[in-house]
Amino acid sequence: MIRSLYDYYVSSSLNLEEVLEDYVDNFFLKKNSEEKAAQVIKKSNEITKLKELNGISIKNREFKEHYPNYLDFAKVIKSSLWFTLQSSQTKVLGVLNVANEWDKTINRRFYIVDKETFRNNIIQIFKEYQIMENVPKDHYSGDIGSYSNELSLHERYEAEKIQTAKQFEEGIRWFVWKTIVDYVIKFDMKRTDPFVKRQLLLTIDAASASRDIKRIARNLGIDWDTIVDKQIDMTLIMKSSSHISLHNADYGESIDTIKFLEEFEKTLYS
Repeated sequence: MIRSLYDYYVSSSLNLEEVLEDYVDNFFLKKNSEEKAAQVIKKSNEITKLKELNGISIKNREFKEHYPNYLDFAKVIKSSLWFTLQSSQTKVLGVLNVANEWDKTINRRFYIVDKETFRNNIIQIFKEYQIMENVPKDHYSGDIGSYSNELSLHERYEAEKIQTAKQFEEGIRWFVWKTIVDYVIKFDMKRTDPFVKRQLLLTIDAASASRDIKRIARNLGIDWDTIVDKQIDMTLIMKSSSHISLHNADYGESIDTIKFLEEFEKTLYS
């Protein structure tokens, strides 16, 4: 059955990376070689405008239109003379690839946009280029190909979001501890001091990464105030051993995220 690939994917349970893989395996390779698919991926990753888009999307993460949409990625692809001379199917593959890479790198670090929202926006590229394909009957249902899953796309993304939030909560505690521990020890701060918590909150707010960490916490549905308040109390209670505990603590992937955010400006302009 000839069908719009947008309609084909919009009701599926595939995430963006799986849409990319499914499109290559079930449609692109029917008309092109594996060498051509690999060339498209390589060419799209090398486009100069992509770095510019990454920088802009990071800087504008607080704006109303705070993430690049499918048309923005299409402009990146069309900025390449090589892609300009290619078919619509090839341009679509290029867009899916750079959008997926953006999601896995920039969005993973900064959590600029909800991943489900981003995925649903990017697959509109199929509608933009009017990509119609002969879809086999056994691929007609919402659960496509080898990615068939009992969970809906929304349920899959929600489960991933909960896991990310759990890791990021650990990162927030790490960030608070790291930011205030030296002050707590140096000035022998005590919980009984009525102004100590306010002082430490101001110190946390003044930290270079605080704004971004708060934004990510908000996007992940994390109660920033409660976590920070509890961590301040814990730091004041355990100040005698906190410095040792800080360096020995294992925060997994969350520590990399916080370190990246802490060095945000240097990372952005390097």
